[in-house]
Amino acid sequence: MLRIVLSCAALASVVAGCAPFSQTETRPQQAAENTVCMQVMEIWTGDVYYPRCQEAVGYILTAKSERQAVVTGYKECTQQGFSEGSAGFSSCTEDFKSKAPAPVPLAIAYPGGPDTEPGIRFDYVSPKIQLNREQYACGQLGFLPGSGPYGDCVASLEDALIPNKY
Repeated sequence: MLRIVLSCAALASVVAGCAPFSQTETRPQQAAENTVCMQVMEIWTGDVYYPRCQEAVGYILTAKSERQAVVTGYKECTQQGFSEGSAGFSSCTEDFKSKAPAPVPLAIAYPGGPDTEPGIRFDYVSPKIQLNREQYACGQLGFLPGSGPYGDCVASLEDALIPNKY
């Protein structure tokens, strides 16, 4: 019986020791999610939209990191002599994608202008203003307006925040 108690205590200390590590591992991404959702989108933490926004921003940041890893992999694999379209090239680039770095924390440089109606909750503004905020959010996440990833970012936020729009 004592052995079981000691084993459980040891296991609990190991699990407790790992918990802070896993929290600090995701903290930069959580900070980015919170910053975008609160400062740019102006969604309050208790709002039904808040977890949807966090999830969408987390997905967007992860996809951005994976895209950057693929671009790096493309360059590296080409330099290693793999030809584009070959099985070796695909395997090489996939290795880079699987090693995508964690999303980088960001600081909001400009949360939006008059066309985002700052200071008013997300759910109290018109759909046009909501779209403007989504566009500003994607700009703050580092996407170039007019690019494919920018459009994907805006669409992801819109789908997450207005799921029953049709």
